[in-house]
Amino acid sequence: MVRTGLGAANGRDPLSKHLDAYERHLRAKGGDSRRISMLRRRIERLAKKCRFVRLSQMSPGPVEGWLVEQSEVGMAAATRNGYRESLICFGNWCRRTHRITLNPFDDLPRADQNVDRRHQRRALTKEELLRLLKVARMRPLAEYGRDIRRKDAEAKRLPRSRATWKREPLTIDNLDEAVARARKALKDNPDLIAHLERTGQGHALMYKMLVLTGLRKGELSSLTVAQLDFTGPVAYAVLHAADEKNRQGSSIPLRADLAVELSAWLDERLGDLRAECRRRRQAIPARLPGSTPLFHVPSGLTRIFDRDLAAAGISKRDERNRVVDVHALRVTFGTHLCAAGVPLRTAQAAMRHSKPELTANIYTDPKLLDVAGAIAVLPALKLPPKNVEGPIEVAS
Repeated sequence: MVRTGLGAANGRDPLSKHLDAYERHLRAKGGDSRRISMLRRRIERLAKKCRFVRLSQMSPGPVEGWLVEQSEVGMAAATRNGYRESLICFGNWCRRTHRITLNPFDDLPRADQNVDRRHQRRALTKEELLRLLKVARMRPLAEYGRDIRRKDAEAKRLPRSRATWKREPLTIDNLDEAVARARKALKDNPDLIAHLERTGQGHALMYKMLVLTGLRKGELSSLTVAQLDFTGPVAYAVLHAADEKNRQGSSIPLRADLAVELSAWLDERLGDLRAECRRRRQAIPARLPGSTPLFHVPSGLTRIFDRDLAAAGISKRDERNRVVDVHALRVTFGTHLCAAGVPLRTAQAAMRHSKPELTANIYTDPKLLDVAGAIAVLPALKLPPKNVEGPIEVAS
């Protein structure tokens, strides 16, 4: 049992009361609401499984036993460590606020993630990135031009239906043909064509930005127009501390070609906004509101990314069972920096890692730090042009 602190009532109060106060504390500090919700869910789940109803009942034994059980049924080490760290943070707050005298979870053992890594990611090659960007750019429109084939020979005598016919899957080889068919099929609906092209442009630009900045998906989602600065010699995005994993805040250098494409993307968005204001007979804005999200990152981005991978001919897992997912674009960023000979200290700063061991197990001189210059050595990734009739070649 935990020894209660200044007030014995603290130990008798329902655990939910302390969690409410802890959540208010985190929100008052300006913490990310998604992370706060995740912390609470983890603590509540542990409390339920370990039958902790009051603060005085919390002890490490049941927690350690539950984590061992979860390991046996397949919970990854990183996930188990996430539960452990949530409890430790909660216990430290309870101790600081004199609800308990000692944090009972200080010595809770940490799982070795190097031994048990369920999602070991791999980096994409330049050729794979180019294919992925082309697919991301064209697939929303190409989906409307997928060819139809019969499922078997008997279906030839039957009318077309989902039972007898199916659409051909999109591949890097038939993508251009599918786009041409889509343009023909939707020729009387130019607004839909423009919408689908804009959607594809947004997906491709999101992927490119993730690869060339090392941003995480949540960090990318948090960026607004006001957080971009194209005026200086090096364009950059300001990442607020509340939206960054390490809660420090950063200025993220943007390579010149990416900055040009982002600026053009925002100009198009402004044009759309002005057209909408004219239609509604509203005042025409001079610029996009600063609170406008840079990208409307879809909630189903993981599913979209997986379909783009399949169409680009990129395996979700390789022969070593390493996975390619959205976060693998951050791994790609770090890998290409190292492959280009960027000093470790510079790569560490670009990745925003707290320790060089997270980037690589070698030592470099911090005097060589030049993050903005390091970004320039990443591979050139030219996005496919818009409104181009005919096939689009993948440039190398």
